Amino acid sequence: MRQRQVLFQLNPAEFQVKVAEAQASLESALAQQRSVAVEQERVKLLVDKNVITPTELGLIRAKVASTRAAIDQAKAALASAQLLLSQTSIRTPFDGVINRIPFKRGSSIDQGALLTTISDLSRMYVYINISEKIWPSPVNGAIPSVPWCASWTCSWPTEATIPIKAKLKLPKPFLRVTRAPFFIKRPLLSAAISILIVLVGTLALTKLFNTQFPDIVPPSVTVTTRYTGASADVSVKAVVPPLDWTSFRKTSLISRTPSN
Repeated sequence: MRQRQVLFQLNPAEFQVKVAEAQASLESALAQQRSVAVEQERVKLLVDKNVITPTELGLIRAKVASTRAAIDQAKAALASAQLLLSQTSIRTPFDGVINRIPFKRGSSIDQGALLTTISDLSRMYVYINISEKIWPSPVNGAIPSVPWCASWTCSWPTEATIPIKAKLKLPKPFLRVTRAPFFIKRPLLSAAISILIVLVGTLALTKLFNTQFPDIVPPSVTVTTRYTGASADVSVKAVVPPLDWTSFRKTSLISRTPSN
């Protein structure tokens, strides 16, 4: 997510009504101020002509101050309503990676509910403990220059292990953003398709033809005959034609393979 990108949009209808009410109150206060100003000019003219006492002028000035206070109050109420309306759009405070969102569109949330979390992965800190045996010896009381101390925070060991805190700067596209698969985002559609597959399979199981011995290859019948004393030619002419004709008429055999 990028900074200032819209994360959530609350229903602004209630706050829009409050803004309209505040604007109406402000318009009413301004109209009251104009009316009091006209009345003040009239009373001032009568006081100058000694028609009425100056006390009436003091009262009208008090009304002018009251209308000004009412206008300030209406402006404050309008600013507050506009602020609440602007907060209906929740935006990201910085660039980061968003966590899962436990709510769906149209969900009702309570005040103070945690919508999601955003993590800033531009910087990461790694804490490592290195054995004292593999650490180089100090030279003149100073820590020797080692490759990782140039960018890491190092400290000279006082115990058997050396704690090191490393700050890693990661590139911006550190994590690959993936989209949820089609059926994960649509669980109702996935459930409907699964139920349909089960129903079609059950219907097919009851309607399809099932046999114990499927008709995979054509059946074959072997007939063995004996003609004692006859030659092969005589056996073929005397035995095979009657059997061939009978089997063809009874079973409608299409082909045969005689063997002597």
